[in-house]
Amino acid sequence: MPDPLPTYGLKPAIIAVMSSLLIGVPALGIPLYKLISVSSVEVLQSADERQGGWINLLVLVPLVPLLVAYRDNNLVWIVLAGIVGLFMVLGAISVLFTLLLGKVSLPISMKLAVSRINRSKRHTGLQYGALGLSLMLLTTIWLVRNDLLSDWQRTLPADAPNAFALNIAEYEKDAYLEALDGNEIQRSEAFPISRGRLTLINGEDAQNRQKKGLEEEDALSRELNFTYAEQLPSYNEVLSGEWTDVGGVSVEKEVAENLGLQLGDELGFTINGQEVSAKVNSIRFVEWRDMKPNFYFIFTPDVLANIPSAWLVSFRLEDKDNALISELSRNHPTVSLMDIRLMGEKIQGLLSQIVWSITVLAALGVLSGVLLIFTLLRLSLSQRQAEIRLYRTLGASRKRIVRTIWAEYGIMAITAGVVATFGAELVVGSIMTFGFELPWSWHLSTWIIVPAIAFLTLALVLFSLIRQMLTTSQKQFA
Repeated sequence: MPDPLPTYGLKPAIIAVMSSLLIGVPALGIPLYKLISVSSVEVLQSADERQGGWINLLVLVPLVPLLVAYRDNNLVWIVLAGIVGLFMVLGAISVLFTLLLGKVSLPISMKLAVSRINRSKRHTGLQYGALGLSLMLLTTIWLVRNDLLSDWQRTLPADAPNAFALNIAEYEKDAYLEALDGNEIQRSEAFPISRGRLTLINGEDAQNRQKKGLEEEDALSRELNFTYAEQLPSYNEVLSGEWTDVGGVSVEKEVAENLGLQLGDELGFTINGQEVSAKVNSIRFVEWRDMKPNFYFIFTPDVLANIPSAWLVSFRLEDKDNALISELSRNHPTVSLMDIRLMGEKIQGLLSQIVWSITVLAALGVLSGVLLIFTLLRLSLSQRQAEIRLYRTLGASRKRIVRTIWAEYGIMAITAGVVATFGAELVVGSIMTFGFELPWSWHLSTWIIVPAIAFLTLALVLFSLIRQMLTTSQKQFA
C-alpha cells in the first residue's frame, strides 16, 4: 500500500475528475474526429479508413500522465495488469464455451444465435470480457461483504461480553459472582488463572521447538495464563483426542502445529515457581475473536491443585448497570475490571461503515457494468440491423428473428454469469482463506443468482434496443 496513505480532502476528488477528463479525450475525440472527417463520397461508397491514423495517438493523453504520476506505485500497476488479464481470460473462456456449444444439436433459433456469436470472435470476446469482468467484480464485492459481515456478526454478536473482571481472589469469588447473578447479568463461567511458562516437551527444552527463521512462538516468548476445568469450554471445538479426568492438558491448535505437539506428548511447565507436568489429551480450535475467555492450555484440576489461582469472568454490561459497577468497585477494590463497551461500540461503528462502503462499491460496479454493456450493444446496432435485413430477405419471420436475438443475449448472459461466478468464487476463496484466515465454502445460490442478474441486465438493455433494430430494418426492407 502507498506510504503514507492518501488523506481526506479535495485532492482525491480532483484526481478523479482530472482522470475522467483525460480518459474522455481519446474516448470522445477519436470517434468524433472520424465522424467530422467523413466526406460525402465516403457516405455512398466504402473508402480507405487508414487516413488520419495519427488521431489514435490521443490515447497517450491519459497514458502519459498515468505513467508519470504512478511510475513508482506498484499497487496501481498490479491492479491494472490484473484487470487486463482478467478481461482477456474471462473473454477467452466464454468464447471457447460458445464455440463448444456450437457443436451441440440446438433448436434453430439458438443455432442461429450461436452462429452469430461465433462469427465475430473479437467483438464477442470484448462483450464477454466487459460483461464477465463487471459481473465478477460485483459478485466478488458482494460475497466478500456477506462473508465478512456474517463472520463479524458471529464473533461480535449483539450480546457479546463487553467487560472482564480479573484477579478475583478465591475468598471473594462467590460474593462477586452472586452480585452479578443477583442483578441478572449475563456472564461466562468463572476460570481460575495462574501464570507460568512452557519449559519442557518430552523431557527436552521447549525452546528447541522454535523454528529457525520464523517469528518466536508466542507460547514460548512470554508468560501465559493457564487454567483448569472439569470440562472444556463448550465454545472450543475438539479437533482430536479426548478430555481426561487426571494428568492431562488440552492444547490450542495453532500452538500444537507450531511446536509439533501430538497427543500423548509429555509437557513440563513452571507455574508460580512450581514444576508441573501433564500429557496432551486433546487439541482444540479456539476462536480468539469471540470476546470470551480463551486459553492456549487448559489442565485437568489435579495438575494445578496445589497452585494458588486468581479468577476471571466475562459478562455483558448495559447502561443501566453503571451503578452496579460502582458498587462492585467499592466492595472489591482489588478486582481489576476491564470495561470495553466504548471499544466495542467503535468496532461496531467501524464495521457498519465498512459494510456500507462495500455496498456502495457494489452499486457503482453494477451501474458501470450496465453502462458499458449498453454502449457495446449500441456500437453493434448497425451490424445487427444489416443481419436482420438479410434474415428477412431469406424469409425469416419477425417471430424467428426476435427469438434469435433473445437466444443470443440469453446465451451470452448465462455464459458470462457462470464464468464470472466461478472466477469470483476463486478470488473470494483466496481472500477469505489466505487474507483473513477464515473458513470458506462454495456459495451455491450465487451460481443461479448471478446468471439471472446478467440475463435481466441484458434484457433491460435489449428492451430499449430491440424495437429500434426491428423497426429500422423493417422500414429499410420495405
